[in-house]
Amino acid sequence: ALAQRPKAEAETALVRLAGDPVIAPWAIRALADDARPLGAEPVRAIVPALKSSDPRTRKEAAVALARGGDARSAAVIVPLLADADLVVAHTAVQSLIRLKAVDVCLKAVDDTDASQAVRGGALRVLQNLHEPGAVAGLLARLDRETDAERRAGLLTALCRLHSVDGPWKGDSWGTRPDTRGPYYQPEAWSETPKIVSALKAALDKADAKEAAHIGRELARHRIPAGDAMDKMIARAATEPSLLPAIAAQLANAESVPVNAIPLLVLTATADATSDAIRAQAVIALAKTDSADAWRAVLTALPRVRKTTSENNLSEKAQSAVDNAPKLDQVHAVFEEVAPKLDGETSLIAEGMLLKLASRKVGSPEAREAASRSLDTGWTDTKRRAQILRAAAQVGDASRAAQFVAALDDADADVAKAAKETVRRLKIDPEKLRAEAKAPHIGDLGIPAVLDAVVQTRGDAGRGAQLFTQVGCNGCHTVKADEPLKGPFLGTIATVYKRRELAEAVLVPSKTIAQGFVANHFELKDGTEVDGFVVREAADAVTIRTITAQEQTVSVAQIAKREKQERSLMPEGLAAGLTMKEFASLLDYLESLSKK
Repeated sequence: ALAQRPKAEAETALVRLAGDPVIAPWAIRALADDARPLGAEPVRAIVPALKSSDPRTRKEAAVALARGGDARSAAVIVPLLADADLVVAHTAVQSLIRLKAVDVCLKAVDDTDASQAVRGGALRVLQNLHEPGAVAGLLARLDRETDAERRAGLLTALCRLHSVDGPWKGDSWGTRPDTRGPYYQPEAWSETPKIVSALKAALDKADAKEAAHIGRELARHRIPAGDAMDKMIARAATEPSLLPAIAAQLANAESVPVNAIPLLVLTATADATSDAIRAQAVIALAKTDSADAWRAVLTALPRVRKTTSENNLSEKAQSAVDNAPKLDQVHAVFEEVAPKLDGETSLIAEGMLLKLASRKVGSPEAREAASRSLDTGWTDTKRRAQILRAAAQVGDASRAAQFVAALDDADADVAKAAKETVRRLKIDPEKLRAEAKAPHIGDLGIPAVLDAVVQTRGDAGRGAQLFTQVGCNGCHTVKADEPLKGPFLGTIATVYKRRELAEAVLVPSKTIAQGFVANHFELKDGTEVDGFVVREAADAVTIRTITAQEQTVSVAQIAKREKQERSLMPEGLAAGLTMKEFASLLDYLESLSKK
């Protein structure tokens, strides 16, 4: 109410109240709510509030001075960068950004008596100011700074200033914009060439520790590594300290250079490697079709599974292996390792064979080769027990009839493993025998199936197994924290009723989820790619094909692009299921929205 009175009268009252510790936060906020610049008297009343014992008062004072727009206020806000209250410290950063306090923050960076919090806050301000003066100041300080820790902060700030967010032009985002950050659509600006030149020069003369830091920051800020990655890979042969940076960068890269694979193999299998870096090395290796890479993955994965590294890296590593885009191309590695009966390594390889053999999509050659290996292995007593344990571990019930038959195996170890597998997979032998005699979905008409499945209830646990067995997980995710592939199914039951959901599975082209229309791409080199767009950035499009593999194509290489009317999901995926199994699959999908 006071703020709405004539300006001079309102200021007089609010300035007085700004000195009252009880009402100060509200009075200061009211003073700054006026769009006009603050006068000298309000500023004099607000500045002391920066030292108030009340964090809200300090925050409101910083906000008010920033709204006042007088750059001279920046110097008195700087001490709040080290405020014990994180909200106040963050507000100080944002206030200095608003004031474009380049000179004040550069002075704080230079101050040898400044605390680490003040200097770090000043750098956070500078890395958000895309001003030539900010870049020039940071470059000058990098050129003369010799302290490793202080140089690291300067390098990080320059990496953040490398790009700006490009303007929306209406054609650079698809239905799934690139959200990796720190910018949605990174583009160069006037100072980018200077920053690139400085980063390359710093890398050329950097010691191993600084080179590793530069490598991590290049990856984190999505700066094209170019020659920098080649230099790091070349240096890593004699400077092993660079290996963690290489693993961290390539874990987030679209592809892995061939000459980096031996280094990643070493990183993944070395005893001295930290849990987090081992997981990142596995994530990177899983993107390749190298036999050596996958042998290392099988060796390292048991250790990765037992760790609890930051950012859920162990879970991400397991997911990268399960959903590896080139899994079909390395089936020979699993066929080689599984028969060796070499503990957890062979057990994991056996699980990969089970997954490949039960896939409904992907390379038929890989599926048949995996099936042959399992069939051959089943004739060996020890291998038979391993297959049973692997099935229980990966939740694969595609060979349920074999598992039930093994309950009466003459070998005690096999019979014991079969009992445990049947229990964990919740296989009911009697139901299994009954279902074996039941007709399959493919033998019934779609209308009849839709009518019956609405009234039929199955087992959601069995449905979860079938979700993987049928191959749904190749193109769909069910957890919000998993990278999106095709349409997200975690909440599908809130969109479709049971009959509609069943029809979407049986007749996938009838209703295609928005954003997942198949596209046909013709490239300038004559090749053609069919798939839906997983990620669309300004310079590249990532496409997921029917074989559940991802391919990144440069926009410059696309000669023609057109939408298709049919879904990439093939019809008949559920044809081999019984009505009870189909109902179980639907039960599982419906259960996801209740979690």
